[in-house]
Amino acid sequence: MVMAHEGRPIYHFGDYTLEVSEHRLRRGGHEIFLRPKTFETLSYLVEHHGHPV
Repeated sequence: MVMAHEGRPIYHFGDYTLEVSEHRLRRGGHEIFLRPKTFETLSYLVEHHGHPV
């Protein structure tokens, strides 16, 4: 599910919340730190959900 906060998309999937513009991934309110390339890959996959990648 995609929601927007101040025009910026926030993605919700399962227990996770992904704020791409803030470079933030949370699960159950706890921030999960990812390496930059890992975050970039996750963001790309989430933003292109339902499309072949």
